[in-house]
Amino acid sequence: MTHRRIADALATGVAGALLVTLPAAPASAARTTLRGSVHDDFDSLRVGDRTVTHGRYRIVVRDASTMHNWHISGEGVDKRTTVGGTGRWVWKVRLRPGTYKIVCDPHHQQMKLRLTVT
Repeated sequence: MTHRRIADALATGVAGALLVTLPAAPASAARTTLRGSVHDDFDSLRVGDRTVTHGRYRIVVRDASTMHNWHISGEGVDKRTTVGGTGRWVWKVRLRPGTYKIVCDPHHQQMKLRLTVT
């Protein structure tokens, strides 16, 4: 499976990044895994919007930061990691057509991504 990274680093001096790994092919009837992560530091970042097909997904998030979190919200979905803790989260969700926001809640103006579902 080919993966594409999406990230948006803070431009304000607080180093941080959000990352989403998306499948290369559209989702089928079977559940597809999306991978996300948030870190205190990240050297090589790509910024951009990504598109996936609507359907059932398993979202696996690795939160390696005690000052950021990873939060996805949109139609029928509102999942987040904690700001103070670290760890791995796994959520089963149904993504419907529309736009989903992925942000770090304390730094939502700088650390944000869009996931478009068709």
